[in-house]
Amino acid sequence: MPPPDPSLGSRFSALDDVFHLDVENLLKTNLDLASILTQDNTFAETLTRLSADDRFAQLLNILSEASNEQKTVCTSQGVYSRPRPRVRSLPRSLTPILQYPWEQTSLGPIHQWPSHRLAFVDTCMSSPVPICMFLGPDMTLIYNEAMLPIFKRSSFEHSRFGKDVPDPAFWPSIAKSIEHVYSSGESVSLPDIQVISRRQGWPEEVYFSWKISPKRDSSGNVDGAFATVEEKSQQIIYARRLNVLKAIGHAPMRGQTCCIKNVCELATTLHATDPLDVSFSMVYLYDENARNTSNRDKLNLISSWNLPEGHAAAPPVISDLLDMESPWPIAEAVASKSLVLVNNVSSLFNHMPGGAWSESCQQAVLVPLFCVSDAWAVLEENLKSPSSLPAKCGEDKNREVVGGVLIVGLSPRLRYDGDYKEWLESLGNKLESLVSKAYAFEATRQCITALKEIDKAKTSFFSNVSHEFRTPLTLISGPIEDMLADRDKALTGDQRARAQLVQRNAYRLRKLVNSLLDFSRLEGGRLQASYEATDLALFTADLASMFRAAMEKAGLQFNVQCTPLRSWVRVDRGMLEKIVLNLLSNALKYTFKGSVSVKIHEIQADTTLASTSASFVELEVQDTGVGIPEAALPHVFERFYRVEGSVGRSIEGSGIGLALVQELAKLHGGYVSVSSTYGLGSTFRVRLPFLQADPDTDIESSQQAYLVLKERANSLVREALSWLQDSPPPSPIPQFLINNSALGKSSPKMGLNRSQTLSSPVFHILLVDDNADIRDYVSKLLSRAHNWKVSVVNDGQQAWEAIVNGLPTLPDLVLSDVMMPNLDGYGLLRNIRGDHRTEHLPVILLSADAGSESVTKGISAGADDYLVKPFSAPELLARVNTHLELGRLRSNLEREVQERTQEVQASETKYRQLATHSLVGVVQLGPSAEILYCNDRYLEIIGRERADLEVDPLPRIVHPDDQHAAKESLANIFSTGQPFRSERRYLRPDGTITYALVQGAPVYGDGKKVVSCVVSVTDLTEQRISEQEKLKAMQCAEAIMRKRVEDAETHKRKLEFFIDNVCHNFLNPLNGIVNNIDILQTNLRKRRAMAVDDTSDLRATIQEQDEIDQEAIDAIVVCAGYQKKL
Repeated sequence: MPPPDPSLGSRFSALDDVFHLDVENLLKTNLDLASILTQDNTFAETLTRLSADDRFAQLLNILSEASNEQKTVCTSQGVYSRPRPRVRSLPRSLTPILQYPWEQTSLGPIHQWPSHRLAFVDTCMSSPVPICMFLGPDMTLIYNEAMLPIFKRSSFEHSRFGKDVPDPAFWPSIAKSIEHVYSSGESVSLPDIQVISRRQGWPEEVYFSWKISPKRDSSGNVDGAFATVEEKSQQIIYARRLNVLKAIGHAPMRGQTCCIKNVCELATTLHATDPLDVSFSMVYLYDENARNTSNRDKLNLISSWNLPEGHAAAPPVISDLLDMESPWPIAEAVASKSLVLVNNVSSLFNHMPGGAWSESCQQAVLVPLFCVSDAWAVLEENLKSPSSLPAKCGEDKNREVVGGVLIVGLSPRLRYDGDYKEWLESLGNKLESLVSKAYAFEATRQCITALKEIDKAKTSFFSNVSHEFRTPLTLISGPIEDMLADRDKALTGDQRARAQLVQRNAYRLRKLVNSLLDFSRLEGGRLQASYEATDLALFTADLASMFRAAMEKAGLQFNVQCTPLRSWVRVDRGMLEKIVLNLLSNALKYTFKGSVSVKIHEIQADTTLASTSASFVELEVQDTGVGIPEAALPHVFERFYRVEGSVGRSIEGSGIGLALVQELAKLHGGYVSVSSTYGLGSTFRVRLPFLQADPDTDIESSQQAYLVLKERANSLVREALSWLQDSPPPSPIPQFLINNSALGKSSPKMGLNRSQTLSSPVFHILLVDDNADIRDYVSKLLSRAHNWKVSVVNDGQQAWEAIVNGLPTLPDLVLSDVMMPNLDGYGLLRNIRGDHRTEHLPVILLSADAGSESVTKGISAGADDYLVKPFSAPELLARVNTHLELGRLRSNLEREVQERTQEVQASETKYRQLATHSLVGVVQLGPSAEILYCNDRYLEIIGRERADLEVDPLPRIVHPDDQHAAKESLANIFSTGQPFRSERRYLRPDGTITYALVQGAPVYGDGKKVVSCVVSVTDLTEQRISEQEKLKAMQCAEAIMRKRVEDAETHKRKLEFFIDNVCHNFLNPLNGIVNNIDILQTNLRKRRAMAVDDTSDLRATIQEQDEIDQEAIDAIVVCAGYQKKL
């Protein structure tokens, strides 16, 4: 037997006192701990009471220690151990279920449960997955801690085990499945089961997925089941809401569906697909015809769902949005631009439908709708500016207005949370998008209708104006022709040149009028093709030959390959003439080198085209010109379309030539096509049906028609020839300067010396225009009126090159057209204003655009004046003269300013050099103590680099103790102008201090206001260091003297002390000597007296005296020796 364990006995005794238990008798029994807990009622009752006591844990530890692999027995002799069965303890995971009265269930007391059941329950209770366990024949319920969030519990309620289920709504959906698992032993899966739960005290729509499996005992029989639970509410609700959003987003937007009412009805109909989330819905929008804010207080009901007609909650019109008694706070929703929740809806309107639920709807949300564009306002703006219609039709994201409000009834079985709110916002956004698209569609439709009306009105206007133009053109061209043909009163050379100028431009204007009339007839359907039998090859070659002189003059190869066809063809000769001449005119206009070729031949019909003709006649005009960009090819046949940035011999043109070619080809039943490579050339092909004709039907009339057509083509050919006057192809170095006033030979390099121009008695004008007639007329007008020198160029690029490198002197004025090839007038103006050498050069722009916007644009771009064509000669001369004089005055003033500036700069340079080489630091400070200037000496004094002084240098330079005084001095000098003088300390980067004498003086600007402060800084560091060293030397000398005095006093005291000691040391041996001498003298006197009586007693006395004398002598010797040592 092992020795007794006294410690356990003492510990048991202590526990007996605490728990009032007979621990010794308890341990003597041979029962395990579970039996003891059950049989000992006192202990069991106490166990419940003491479960929260820390000392109870101590008891369990002692019992465990005592029962570990052995039996502990307490006797009067102590505590002994012997082997015994292990005490079985319950797992910690079973703690939550210990307090439930399991003895009242079919499972019995928990300590009697089989080990496999305890292990199973332990596993399920400690699992992080939500698990419900059903044990025993009556399916007693146990659930783990992970189930608490599903039951909406924060902790275990011990009365919620067994049959008392936390939420009874769960069980109807799974009871049969659990019974099936019990009976069959098979697992069951129940995905996405809807449950109307009251776990939060109100009926709530939730979804769960169950996976139920059997639980078997040790013999393999089913004695329970367990189910893993997963809540799917959020996923399922989110998915169905997302489906509604997708359905609205993918709603068709075509045709009649795009009207506002249909869009809103479509949206509310899609709400019906989700009655679980939407109890009812209404869409209110502002009146479509409300174009001003005064009518913006009325909303119309566009559509609704799940509300009967005439329901109090859905009035057809809501007129007063600010009515505080209105049940729908629409004004609040619009003002806040956010969702507004309305509670107690059923009490406001007696009864409101709950969607798919039997309960009434209690809450509704107002979602404000903001349309992307106000279609009618955009349309009104577009009608004011028709040129911008295509760009503005449809959505305009910069115009956001209130469109209306969406009212949605919430589900009575769902809580209005963040997800619900976010879904309603998305629902509103989708509806906003649909309504905005409907508005945009309506606006686009109205824009298209308006465009058609505008186009129709424009065509009618052109037709009427063209007819009106014919009368004055007849009265202009007729007399001019008579004057030129009159031989009796022949015109002089100058008069004839001016008359021919008028005649050419009258022909040009008549050609434009005829083109407008043709378009007017085409639009009105009044232009019909008049077919005649025509030798198409000969006719085309004859028309092309009219351009040969112009082509050769332009330096181009002109190839005409018109092979005779197998028969004559029926065509409208007038229309064919317009087609050929327009194509040749464009080829000459945009081809600067290479060749132009004209071909005509027969081809077979294209099977892909619906045509009744078996073959076609193809007219092909090919050139090697500038070509057409690929992006512009689909638009070249559109009316009034012009390729941006295209370089031609003239920028003039109406943009209707190719459009007319296409329309005329269509009237013949044919078509026109183009292929082009930008920079290499273009090819136009016109294909007309091959309609055979009899050449003998109308030969006379055909020959007469040739003469008429040739006469009509003369104006176009003459216009083409005008492009070639003084207009060679563009080159890097201009070779085109025309001196109309004997400028003399120009130097190879022409500079920009302004003084040469100013000193000249005659002004020099640079005229820039691509029209030869304008150049000739204006240059002669300016030269003759004031004898001004005029240089002329063809476009802005040549003008700029002439200004920079070509002219001997800078012109006094530039007179430029706006629309020109290569570089237009605005581009030339930008170059002039962007160069400091020419930025003050006067510029007058000439333009045919008389709109106020164009004038404003020209002046805003930097032009000195803007003259609209046609202009009168006196007006032109007056404006040019005015700007020349203003330019001269400006140049004089400019020269004076430059001279004054140079003087100021020279003075500033002088003083800066003085400051730079000064032995005193100089710094200029601004109002915020920023450093405007400082010399190198100042940087040397403060020990800084210039980069260190960029931002707020004062706190980093001036010593902290001197910063306040420095700021006060600066503030005082800027406020009062009072100079200051003081000493400052500067803190260098290495930590050393610089002492300086600082003197500040104000610098005044305009209005006697101090704008800066100049400070001189004299370095006093060496002086201050010298003074400090002298002071330190004096202090050191004073300390030395004080030390010497102190040392003398100390020496004196030590000397006195030494003398005292010496005297004391002398006195002591002297006293010994004197005293001993006295003794010797006394003894000698006594011996002399006793010498008379010499007895034995006397002898003894003498001996005694001798001994005393001897001692005295020894003492004297000792004292004498010591005295000798001193």
